[in-house]
Amino acid sequence: MKKKIALLLCAAMVLALAAGCTNDEPETPATVTATPTPGQKKTVTATPTPSPKKEWKLEPTWTPTPTPTLTPEQQAAKEAEEAAKLAASQFNKMINLNFSEAVSVAGDLPALVNDTELSMTDQKTQKFCIPLGVIVKAGKSAAVTVTLQFNSADDEAIRLYGIQGTGDSAKTDVIKIMNPKNTDTFTTTVYMTAKEDFDTLLVASSGWGKYVNNVTVKKITVAPNPKVDLAAVAKISGDLPTVSDTGALICKGGVTQKFAFPLSNTYKAGDVLAVTVTAKFNSTYEEDESFRFYAIQDGSDSAKSDVVKVYNPKDKSTITETILLTINKDAEANQLLVASSGWGKYMNDIEIKSISVQQAEVLDLSKVFTVGGDAVTVLEDGSISAKGGVTSKFAIPSERTDMSKGSDVTAAITFQFNTADDTSVRLYPILDSTDSSCVATPLQFENPGTTDATVITKNFVTSKDANTILLGGKSWGVNLNDVVIKRVVLYQTPVVEKVAEEPAQTPKTGDNSMMIMITLLGIAAVSGVVFFKKREEA
Repeated sequence: MKKKIALLLCAAMVLALAAGCTNDEPETPATVTATPTPGQKKTVTATPTPSPKKEWKLEPTWTPTPTPTLTPEQQAAKEAEEAAKLAASQFNKMINLNFSEAVSVAGDLPALVNDTELSMTDQKTQKFCIPLGVIVKAGKSAAVTVTLQFNSADDEAIRLYGIQGTGDSAKTDVIKIMNPKNTDTFTTTVYMTAKEDFDTLLVASSGWGKYVNNVTVKKITVAPNPKVDLAAVAKISGDLPTVSDTGALICKGGVTQKFAFPLSNTYKAGDVLAVTVTAKFNSTYEEDESFRFYAIQDGSDSAKSDVVKVYNPKDKSTITETILLTINKDAEANQLLVASSGWGKYMNDIEIKSISVQQAEVLDLSKVFTVGGDAVTVLEDGSISAKGGVTSKFAIPSERTDMSKGSDVTAAITFQFNTADDTSVRLYPILDSTDSSCVATPLQFENPGTTDATVITKNFVTSKDANTILLGGKSWGVNLNDVVIKRVVLYQTPVVEKVAEEPAQTPKTGDNSMMIMITLLGIAAVSGVVFFKKREEA
């Protein structure tokens, strides 16, 4: 009996302890009643030890750092860094690679000669790379133009490909520039499409494990590929043109009206596109007096730029022409549209052989500065007025056009000559503000003999590095009387590639050679029969 009472007491204490450990129950004494024998009653009270309450405190894991107030110099540096990051993400202009930034990947670094050339000699150099300063995104295509000289027949070629950083992993196809087997300096352009993002160009020997014997690289530029993929043509209205064996688009039969191509970038209001087209008009029909270009957005037949015509020379010759399209105010464009000569008309017989597009630079005329004589006046519409015979020279800086030594640049300037006394305006590029011409012969933009605004286009090849355009009187010491400069546009002079001609077609009519052959064979057969018949009679 005592054992049973003891067990009951232990059970009561366990239950009491359990009740005391539960936060939801009040901590009150637990009472247990045990009945050992009939007629006998005993009450046992057990008081458990109360559980201590735990207090929770939230400790802060971090303390917010107040944003420091930047000085004007620090703010300017921050903005410059952000602008540099933005520029690195936008591959939209030609880049002249800086040879002083070359880094060895395998073998010795080429020797930098006169800060302008990289010389690889004596089988010391295998691979080196140069950063672009921008990122070429996957799917984008770059035009790489190299000026170089092979000084040894032992170098079969050099190779080019895009990489990321300084890693030797090709992000593009590997492209070879072959040795022409002479020591002449030459310039060639190759095209590479990014399979993955790349930001560096690698230059290598002719093959794995080989070294360069004697090659001099004089200049490398990288630019967005200006060539339009004609095979990517999309219908806007009428039938699509057909693609010939040479890749040209044939607009024939009066069924093609409008078609478009994707552009490499989305262009914004005020941007100017230099569009170069090689084409052939095979008819002199009135409907083929021209064809038109304009920019559009997302397949909509709504012009987002001015509409410019390319005219039929009426001699069935192949022509190459560059026109300028300016994106309209408050507009964007991502496609180039080609259309017939006018609304409701169709093309009868026109070949489009090639199209290239590059973004031109419109110089900021408000940044004009005087080089000789009195200052010019910037008018309310942003034009520059040189008036009164007191200004001889003024200059406008360029911010994005490559004018390094050997560059071929086209200037399209909108002039308004208000007097015949100004027979021409002289142009030459300079470096910064130094009045020293960077071309062999300055250009002369002649007075067209009208006071209307006129666009005059000329190109120059730089003999030294330049970054500014200088304009002035027709010759040294001659001031300008009354000339207004309304717009100055610069772009790289397009490289006109030789386009394959369509093979000559076999004449469909008038070719009776087969008939003549059959007739001759018939005559011969008849003659033979007559001859043998006469012998038998004899």
